[in-house]
Amino acid sequence: PRGCLKDDLMGVLGGHPGGGQSGSQSGNRGGSQGGGAGTGPRIQAAITDLIGKQGAEGGFGLWGPGGDDFWLDAYVTDFLTRAREAGHAVPEVAFQLALDNLRNRLAYAGDFGGGDASTGVEGAGYGDAAGADEGADADADAGEGGFITGLPAPAGPRAGGEDVAYAIYVLARNARAVIGDLRYYAEVKLEAFATPLARAQLGAALALYGDRPRAERAFASALARLDRGESGASWRTDYGSDLRDAAAMLALAAETGTQAVDLNALAKRIDHLGALDGRLST
Repeated sequence: PRGCLKDDLMGVLGGHPGGGQSGSQSGNRGGSQGGGAGTGPRIQAAITDLIGKQGAEGGFGLWGPGGDDFWLDAYVTDFLTRAREAGHAVPEVAFQLALDNLRNRLAYAGDFGGGDASTGVEGAGYGDAAGADEGADADADAGEGGFITGLPAPAGPRAGGEDVAYAIYVLARNARAVIGDLRYYAEVKLEAFATPLARAQLGAALALYGDRPRAERAFASALARLDRGESGASWRTDYGSDLRDAAAMLALAAETGTQAVDLNALAKRIDHLGALDGRLST
């Protein structure tokens, strides 16, 4: 909705969730913040506004404190992460609470499958995935897996894994993900992620943790999903489109240095997608 938190934040980020404008290309790891004159005050003002919309459990509301939109929580925490990396002042308590919220929501997240972007299937959550990979570091699982106690279990149906993938990426960028869980999603659930961006975000998380073989497979799967085109759904729970997914995938691919994505070819494809459909999601 226009005028809401997501819409306002798009104006600062440049409209590329999950990747911004890659730090690899801009020379600034927090490249999504841009570098024009006056950008710094705008970002600091955005941070202040976002913190004012944070609820006690760590999530963010569209118009006021707190909400129940998992994908939006990951989106805002991604922005705060990049702003922090770029040297902007982000309140530490609020930032850690936002990360804890993502971990908690992942722990309670139901299963998803079939690439269905509107319904979900209850099942094993993120916390159950820890240890599914027998080669995972047991110490890391013990220290990082599971949910954050004292926070409420979120409600709501599962989508096609868009929120799960985004949260995993943001946690990995902050060294708060679990390698065993990342491997589980890559080995067992990769094709169940409904969108190209979700698969690319999983690939980026794996790359951040040094698992290049699985990261390459995830990025290749993201490209294959992009090849199939839109699912035909009239709306998406992550406010996205193939055009948005392709742009974000380009940024993530540049960020991680994956060999599975030809950056020049994908950039041309983005131009083509934009020419085919001028509609832009808010």
